[in-house]
Amino acid sequence: MKKGRLTRDEIRTISAAVMEVKEDNVTPEVLGGTVIQYHCHMKAVVDTGSITDQLRQDRQSFVETVQRNKELEAENARIRNLEAAKKKL
Repeated sequence: MKKGRLTRDEIRTISAAVMEVKEDNVTPEVLGGTVIQYHCHMKAVVDTGSITDQLRQDRQSFVETVQRNKELEAENARIRNLEAAKKKL
């Protein structure tokens, strides 16, 4: 905020499995009777190990999906070949 105006809106979300809030303190302050300014102070512990584990699981899932896609493409090609042969007969 600059001079009471929002200059940039930035929202970041961190999963509860990744971040544990240890302490938070929110202090409202009234400015000019109609404007409320909040001061937020937070202490948290971030577990980057769980991020790494999730990335590893996501990568494995991606590899399995790519493999399954290749298998389905091969099956589709086989079916098209059978249909073509059936038409010739």
